[in-house]
Amino acid sequence: MMNIILIGMNHKTAPLDIRERLSLACGDDINPLKEIMKIPQIREVMYLATCNRVEVFAHALDTEVSVERLKEFIFNHGNLSAEEMTRCLYVYFDQDAVRHLFRVASSIDSLVMGEPQILGQVKDAYRRSVELNATGVILNKIIHHAFRTAKRVRTETGIAGNAVSVSFAAVALAKKIFGNLKGKTILLVGAGEMSELAARHLIGNGVDHILIANRTYARAVQMAENFHGTAIEFDLLPEKLRDVDIVITSTGAPGYVITVPVIEAALRRRKNRLLFLIDIAVPRDIDPAAGDLDNVYLYNIDNLQDIVDENMKIRRKEGEKITCRISSTKT
Repeated sequence: MMNIILIGMNHKTAPLDIRERLSLACGDDINPLKEIMKIPQIREVMYLATCNRVEVFAHALDTEVSVERLKEFIFNHGNLSAEEMTRCLYVYFDQDAVRHLFRVASSIDSLVMGEPQILGQVKDAYRRSVELNATGVILNKIIHHAFRTAKRVRTETGIAGNAVSVSFAAVALAKKIFGNLKGKTILLVGAGEMSELAARHLIGNGVDHILIANRTYARAVQMAENFHGTAIEFDLLPEKLRDVDIVITSTGAPGYVITVPVIEAALRRRKNRLLFLIDIAVPRDIDPAAGDLDNVYLYNIDNLQDIVDENMKIRRKEGEKITCRISSTKT
């Protein structure tokens, strides 16, 4: 017996509000790895948290007891009900757990199959575990094998073809809304990797007027220079909402950066012009209640699934081939 456990929830099993709740609960005030390492039965562990999944991958002395303790951890920190736990959590053991990790690292299990960000996120999660001495011989071997498998998947298959990503899907949605993005003004809130990807796709679709707002203004300036956009002070965000056509947000803020009162104030100056808001952050950047306002259309990361699906047919075929290979992999 390997005594390997993988327990978690993802975009397929848990709605955005539950993933958001757990993400917020495991913010700056708590180090999930340190908490999980206090469970006596767990010998090695890696904790992975992204906008679309929260997973614990562990080697345990007693898998049954460890699963119950991990469920208690998620239950307490995520403020979940027993019904939500039952509905949203999945648990894999031994080969099934390893196989799932391989699928995650290879982006087969992602909202956007073939997206490159997840491998970097798994590597970051592993690095944090190593820094805390939370992994050992068993997990190190499995995780490095997962990295090698993910690399082969990207280089030997067509899963990365027909590029799609959450940012791509956001821009595709914007294009679907307007038909043509030329002449439209887009405001990007946040200046991280997701915003950079969105900026590239926007430029590729003919957008020539991109505004970039970020709490660290210097970072907004740097990104604006790279994409021929215009950096704005974060405090000017409410004012700029009066003029833009589409807002795409992807910050790491723990609370809403765009609230209903801010949007209502902007709407009074927009003279019935529609405002489209695309929130691809987890936790969410925009108060969901904004979607109830007249002349406001609000989309979140889960709403992008249909857009993603339209671009996934070829990747799914490649994914089926890869799944067969992973299923026959020995660790």
